[in-house]
Amino acid sequence: MHLVKLPFSLMTLAVLVGCGGREKAPPDSQPSRVQSTAPRESPSATPKYQGSGVINDNLHLDMAVSQSGEYTVALSDDRGDEVPASEVSGLVVAFKQSGAPSGSVSLRINDTGESWVGRGPSVLDSNATALVALFLHGETVSASVPLSAVGGPLDYVCPMHPDIRSNGPGQCPRCGMKFVIGRPDHEEYPLDLRMAPATFLPGQRVGMIFGVKDPKTGKPVRRFEVVHERLFHLFILSADLKYFVHDHPELNQDGSFRYNEVFPKPGMYRVLADFYPKGGTPQLIPKTIFVPGPPGSPVDFAEAKLAPEIGPQHGQNSDMELVLDPPQPRSGEKTTLLFRMKPGDGMGRYLGAWAHMLIASDDLIDLMHEHPSHADGGPQMLVDLTFPRPRTYRVWLQFQRNGVVNTVAFNIPVANSRTPRK
Repeated sequence: MHLVKLPFSLMTLAVLVGCGGREKAPPDSQPSRVQSTAPRESPSATPKYQGSGVINDNLHLDMAVSQSGEYTVALSDDRGDEVPASEVSGLVVAFKQSGAPSGSVSLRINDTGESWVGRGPSVLDSNATALVALFLHGETVSASVPLSAVGGPLDYVCPMHPDIRSNGPGQCPRCGMKFVIGRPDHEEYPLDLRMAPATFLPGQRVGMIFGVKDPKTGKPVRRFEVVHERLFHLFILSADLKYFVHDHPELNQDGSFRYNEVFPKPGMYRVLADFYPKGGTPQLIPKTIFVPGPPGSPVDFAEAKLAPEIGPQHGQNSDMELVLDPPQPRSGEKTTLLFRMKPGDGMGRYLGAWAHMLIASDDLIDLMHEHPSHADGGPQMLVDLTFPRPRTYRVWLQFQRNGVVNTVAFNIPVANSRTPRK
């Protein structure tokens, strides 16, 4: 689960003196361990060292070496898209460890055509460097790839849902993301938001430009992993929670993302950026924007006043019913949300998952991006949640039926926990 919780005193505020394809809602509208379908790997086949390098400034190389000397090399371009192994040839690897290079090993394309694999000497030196050469566009090119020991658990884990683990490669059944070897500790990446033009009014088109920086070097991040079939997910919420946007900014050549928006009215808006830097961990970072009205006119910044709304909701081509267990959710305690679609035929995955949920407290402090914990394409799905505070939460659910994206929303009141605080 992604959870963002910031007191307003610590929010990042973008104060503005003036004031696209999207999915937009109408204005008023148990952890498990899965088994991969891949053959179970022995401990000696699990990657022990990993590293990455760049060839010719635009071909990125990721390498893993197992304890028993099995090598895997994957290639990607500047956008993070996989480069089929068939686009290069003659890939060989040698290692420099303890000051002396080893003999070279030729790798072959694996059965899926996605990477190069082979077997050679084991890597024994924690400071080893892989020397990789390949034939590309009529010439031989090479790169040095420093290797480092894999930290954390050596099993496969979903980078977004770390409770979902597997014994082999594959995809998370909850969100569709590829498993990774040992999820690193979370580290937040600084996110800059610039408006172009800086001065604008409601109803005027404005560009939102997002720049991501490496927390260690401060340099712009240019490579991103695909998250739910996109490089960047953007959510925009108005303070009254009547305006909702889920869309996908475009990647610029400098690594920044741009999205064009027309804010419908003055007020405060919460912006939630969902992205995954290459080599980092998934990020869910909020920003706050104030959109003023005409000069001299007051702007309402009051919190949303949400009445409970858990009855059936009408989507674009399917209705949605909600059953809560327990019927009265309480903060800090597990709540199961059972969603029933009517009709429920023709369900398909939407952006890699059976459904996407965005959850916001009525004061816009708690923000969560969730996916069903149990779903199989049938007419119902389950979501397990723990609401952090006694507030009313607005829950947007997006799902796809017969190729049409449905967006429905519920208001769920959450009471105080029955467990006394110590």
